[in-house]
Formats: sequence, C-alpha cells, structure tokens
Amino acid sequence: MSDSLNSKKGEEKSTGISLGGIGNAALGTAIVDTATRHFTAKLNRPATKGDLIELSNRLSRYVRIVNIEPNYLGQRPYLEIETGNVIYRYW
Repeated sequence: MSDSLNSKKGEEKSTGISLGGIGNAALGTAIVDTATRHFTAKLNRPATKGDLIELSNRLSRYVRIVNIEPNYLGQRPYLEIETGNVIYRYW
C-alpha cells in the first residue's frame, strides 16, 4: 500500500488556474470577437442598448398625422414633438 501512495505523490498534476491559461483564454476570446465583428454584416449583429435608445428617441420624436394628405412629392406629414412643427418625410 505504501508503494501506491508513493507513486501517486510523484504523479501529482497541477489542476489550478495558471497565468498562461488565462492569457490563452483571453487571446482566444479576443480573436473570436474580432473575427465575428469583421465577418458579420451590420444588419445581422445584435442590437445594443444605444441602438434601442436611438430607435426609441426616433420613434417618439415624430408622430404620423393621418388626417393630412401627402404633399405633391408623396411625402407624408409628421408632427415633430420637440418643435411642434409639421414636417414631410418619406418614412
């Protein structure tokens, strides 16, 4: 039995976290993130918090006016909430 204990002591392996392992993981993550950003089209990327805030501001700033006809260019009327002006846009 003492022989088996001695052989186990000599074969101890480090199972802890090493600085090299952390560096390799960080480098691998950075490479994958860069490749993902580079090869993914902008329309297919997930929306960020800033994108959602911008969309919210844009949607709430203009209100479609349904009882005024589009102008001669086909632009629809919108009420701009911040200024109170009627503007004509294609969207």
